[in-house]
Amino acid sequence: MDKHRRISFFSSSKGKCSVSANMCLLATYLSTIKEKKVLVISLNSDDSCFDELYFGTGEAGKNCALLNNIGLIGLKRICEIRSIDSELVEKYAVKINKLLYILPGYEKDMQNQFIDSVLKAADEVYEYILIDFSGYENNDKFESLFSFVCISQEENVIKNGLDIFNTGDRRKKAFIVGRYDSKSVYNVSNIRKIMKSLIKENKEKSKGEELKSEICAEHIFPISYETSIFDYISSCNTEGLSKHFLLINSEKKKKSKVLSELEALTDYMEEE
Repeated sequence: MDKHRRISFFSSSKGKCSVSANMCLLATYLSTIKEKKVLVISLNSDDSCFDELYFGTGEAGKNCALLNNIGLIGLKRICEIRSIDSELVEKYAVKINKLLYILPGYEKDMQNQFIDSVLKAADEVYEYILIDFSGYENNDKFESLFSFVCISQEENVIKNGLDIFNTGDRRKKAFIVGRYDSKSVYNVSNIRKIMKSLIKENKEKSKGEELKSEICAEHIFPISYETSIFDYISSCNTEGLSKHFLLINSEKKKKSKVLSELEALTDYMEEE
């Protein structure tokens, strides 16, 4: 691909920030509405939610038995006898819909060199690669053009988000508030106030040193999960997840909040 982008996802608090759901929703939006070829990778060995979102827990969940022969585990086995290229990555990726693929099956003993070879090969064939780095210690070893820090609507989680935000060396960053509730005490308006205060405090501590990334309190995107999203997720299969939800809502005159928020988030992400 002449133009490709890696999108990194981080979490400021384990199990509270909906990283998997946010990443899967964005991937579905990019592949279904924007018609981009997308690959999704989770580098979080504790994240069972990732597989369940795509394979389900019912009849479709039987596909999880295939994970030993496909995805990252399959690539790891084959790389012992040959180098990884784009053709192999496409072969071992699981096709979710026409333009959406996932590489499941991350294990903790997988080395940085192996992950790097997979990403470089994937760069050649996918327009977007979405990577969950929330449980990966060496995330600063990999280049990304954009990254999201997922936060929940809890004051202590929001404050922890700033430290995560300044990790790595990525060109553009933003926050995602998953399962957003506008009625919460810590709504977007108040989150921005907290962030501005933390930014000021952080700059004073840095004593004029340049931060790794320019942080802006305005770059906070709330994703207001709706009942219909959970309905699709709970009954998902290899053709499901939020694909149908996005397609149905994109045809309506008045877009749903979630679709509008994903659109705004993508517009910002694609700004040069």
